This record gives sequence, C-alpha cells and structure tokens, in this order.
Amino acid sequence: MRVFFAFFCLSVFSYFFLDKETAFLFSSPPYFVEGVSRLISFLTTPSLYLIAGAFAALYTRKKEPLLLTSIVFTVTGVLKVLCARARPELLVEKGIYGFYPGTFSSHFRSFPSAHTAMIIGVLTFCFLQKKTSYVWWILPLAVAMSRIFLQKHYVSDLFMGAAIGVLSAQVVYFLDKRKAGKEILARFKIKRLKKS
Repeated sequence: MRVFFAFFCLSVFSYFFLDKETAFLFSSPPYFVEGVSRLISFLTTPSLYLIAGAFAALYTRKKEPLLLTSIVFTVTGVLKVLCARARPELLVEKGIYGFYPGTFSSHFRSFPSAHTAMIIGVLTFCFLQKKTSYVWWILPLAVAMSRIFLQKHYVSDLFMGAAIGVLSAQVVYFLDKRKAGKEILARFKIKRLKKS
C-alpha cells in the first residue's frame, strides 16, 4: 500500500510541477528514439497483455493472470473515459491542457497510462510471488519513456498508471494468498487447454 501511495503522491506532484515542462522538453525526439519508442509501445499494448493473461489462464488453469490484466484494463479504461485528459501532443501543437470530461476523442485519453499500469502490475505480481528479479524493472522505465517520447502521456499519467498497476497486483496477490480470496477465485471456472 505504501508503494501505491508513493506513486499517487508522485503523480500529484508531477501534475503541478513537471507535466508541462516535460511535454515541451521531449516534444521532438530524434528519429531513431521515436522509432524505438513506437516499437516498445506496440509490444506493450495493454490488449496484448489481456490476451496473454487469458491464454495463461486457459493453459495453466490459474486465474490470477487473467484477473490481474482484466482489473488493470478495466480500471484504466474507465478512468481514461471519465477524466478525458488532453494528450501532451495537444499541449505542444494547440495549447490544450487539462481534463475535459465528456470528450470522447482518443486525443483525450492521456490519464492514466494503461501501458505503464499493465507492465507494472504484471511485474509487481511476479515480484510478490518471487518469480522475477530486479533486472526486469528496466522494462517499465523503457515503456514509460517511450510513452513520453511519443507525446501520449505526461509524467503524472505514468505515475498514476504505476499506482494502479501496483494496487491491482496487490489485490490479486492478496486474493490468491487468503482463504476467502481463494473462494472468490474458485468461482471463476477456467478449463485447461488440452495439449495436442
């Protein structure tokens, strides 16, 4: 819970002191950096994690991967629609900044970062289960930087995405480790895929 709160506080701080400055600072990345950023963003698309979570659940009969990716996907999706924050590209090109609830354009889906939430959630869950090392934590940094270079997110969006990912992973881990949580997870029937 402390990590969630730390990311939440960093998000609020970034909103007031870093967002506009970093949007302009990284508005024109070198061509190579932009290309690498597009590749990283494509490979870490949240819907791919959702599909991978579904396959992992079907193959292993463990519900946690699908539950985790579903929670992150749903929470970030709902917040994006409710908050409707203008993306940094709108600030740089047209001077539009802030939240515009009721706007349904994809240019107003900056807050929070689903890419960051998903990768942080998955790595946090693996870390809690002692199935990953610290080396893997370079991936969320690469994803976060790619989203900034592509002008899709502000720094505060990334921190809030990280907070959502950490909290989602902690909830799923808690459900997995507690008796009451196992009963809740048992309600989700998943049949195992047969190997050919």
